[in-house]
Amino acid sequence: MKHILSIHTAETDCIKVCLESDFHVDDCVERYSQHMSRDVVLCIEEILHNNHLTIDDIQMVRVDVGPGSFTGVRLGVAVANILALLQQISINNLPSGKSEVPHYQISKFDSP
Repeated sequence: MKHILSIHTAETDCIKVCLESDFHVDDCVERYSQHMSRDVVLCIEEILHNNHLTIDDIQMVRVDVGPGSFTGVRLGVAVANILALLQQISINNLPSGKSEVPHYQISKFDSP
């Protein structure tokens, strides 16, 4: 069975981490937080613990690359890239060893 960890942090204050296997969602942890940088890792730990898995059981990582909240997208992509590189697994179906790039919403601070 192929276990896939999906990380969604594009919302301003919501983290959603899901565990998928064989192309269906097995479990999700959703948390509203003002401390996303801390809580995204806690959500990953919680979903692995709830399903009696370790990070070594994950064969692929998926991450929402945006558009979305600048901080949320950047955080989710960074965590997913680190997990994929450390575990030597694919992220968003990219070849192992490749990193994902976030896509941000255009804001009022962007030049036309």
